[in-house]
Amino acid sequence: MAGSEPIDQAATPAARFRRFRVVEKHRDNDLISSFVLAPEDPADWCTFHPGQFLSIKIPRTEGRPVLRNYSVSSDPAIRGSYRITVKREAAPQADLPDGIGSSYLHDQIEVGSTLDMAGPRGHFYLDETSTRPLVLLSGGVGLTPMVAMLHVAARQTGRKIWFIHACRNGEHQALADEVKAVATQHPTIVSHTVYQSPTATDRIAGRFNSEGFIDRECLQALLPPDDYECYLCGPPAFMQAVYDTLRGLGIPDERIAYEFFGPATVLNKTPTEPL
Repeated sequence: MAGSEPIDQAATPAARFRRFRVVEKHRDNDLISSFVLAPEDPADWCTFHPGQFLSIKIPRTEGRPVLRNYSVSSDPAIRGSYRITVKREAAPQADLPDGIGSSYLHDQIEVGSTLDMAGPRGHFYLDETSTRPLVLLSGGVGLTPMVAMLHVAARQTGRKIWFIHACRNGEHQALADEVKAVATQHPTIVSHTVYQSPTATDRIAGRFNSEGFIDRECLQALLPPDDYECYLCGPPAFMQAVYDTLRGLGIPDERIAYEFFGPATVLNKTPTEPL
């Protein structure tokens, strides 16, 4: 599974901060934008495993910069640059500011801007040696590492892949056209999008496959019995619910890799018996 061989990342070139320039900025929707970053010195670009993240220094008018981590959402086969896809994080309550990192990137970073960045790093990444049927499950902007994984897994001849994504509606979905294009080109890929609250426009455009949540009924309808390898990424409530569902369907813990999108935490891994 992911990151099976720990790396002394403090000793790798990726651990050092280097200056990167924004060469492209794309607005996916009102909340999410993608940034393509290339090093000022081409020698500072490193290969990466699909699922790894970059660390960016976010400057502040007062005090030291803060660090924020963003998963690489681009295909590892694209050399010389990285793409990150960032959601503007709103304040959890009225008397608090919006997310420092996401606000800075959305409001102040344009093509030509520079950022101090280190990476790629992280032990959550696709096991490219495995040939097991693969399930990529994401909630919200947690799909970003999954898109990188999808590109790589799609090149594994004959591997069965399920890309299952949940978000509020089409106004909160990123990289939809890219995922659709990859799935269309590979008959072994099933792409399934779940909207919690689809809009009238979503229904007319047929942007989603099912409504509600990624729950037991959804997964049973999509996944025939098999020896799956599963990767999860999303907010804590999503992660716990999907993890519990997978365990309830009989998928062993060692076949489930995960990374939270947001504050670091851990899953409650109370033993779950298949229902």
